[in-house]
Amino acid sequence: MKLSDQQIKDISDYSNSGMKCYVNLDTWEFDYMPDFDHFGVYGETEGWDEVIAKVDGWDNHIVIEGMSSRDSFKIMERFLPKVKKTKLRNRLAHALEKRKPFRHFKDIVEYEETREAWFEHRDQQQIEFTKEQIRMAIAIKTVGYYEHPAEPEEAAQEEGINLTGVSFRLQSNTAEGAVDSTTVLYFWQNDNVVSAEYEGMNVEDGHIVGHINGDEVKLLYHCIVGKQELKAGQATGKITRTEDNRMQLELQWQWLTGDKASGTSVYLEEV
Repeated sequence: MKLSDQQIKDISDYSNSGMKCYVNLDTWEFDYMPDFDHFGVYGETEGWDEVIAKVDGWDNHIVIEGMSSRDSFKIMERFLPKVKKTKLRNRLAHALEKRKPFRHFKDIVEYEETREAWFEHRDQQQIEFTKEQIRMAIAIKTVGYYEHPAEPEEAAQEEGINLTGVSFRLQSNTAEGAVDSTTVLYFWQNDNVVSAEYEGMNVEDGHIVGHINGDEVKLLYHCIVGKQELKAGQATGKITRTEDNRMQLELQWQWLTGDKASGTSVYLEEV
């Protein structure tokens, strides 16, 4: 590829702003214009005649277009592991599950401390996408085919249970527990590491960390109860599916502080 880094960035910016970019493979010059077939009406080419004439004169060129909505969605998903605050990360994960996810995600990410990090991530991802589109277009133009590189290693997590963005509401609990049906666990998962935040009943602020192996979890948790008491505990559990295909989390837990009572709680995925 004989395009400079600045040219690639410019192509990325233009193509992801709704333009079609044309690259001359003999001179490595590029230019751009709107996608008239998709967006225009009669007379829409006004002001673009010079660019159209120039590109029509290029016998050896490729065309680069911007990301699809599916590719743009993947960029947002890949940003989530970079958000360190669990509560904010969960808010963004929930935004991606809603109707009109792009709008909901943007409304959060552009008005939080993640703003600059998000723009940097998005721009870099778009540039990498543009590089791949250029490689593909050149390969197809010159040798007639292109072998796509393997996707990142996301398959293992997708094939099993993925708790990212999943919330569980308490269904039942032993009397010694500190939570009730108002309690919701908001989970995040990165590979086999899980974390969650929760509150409800007397719990002002609760946090969970642990590991997931298949359908089994091993967790440590701590919480502030009644604004005064700090409690901690451990739990092991199993995730199953209900008849309506919702996840159910059954935990065998024990306090590590206070009277060290133990019990069983059952949580059901909220949809």
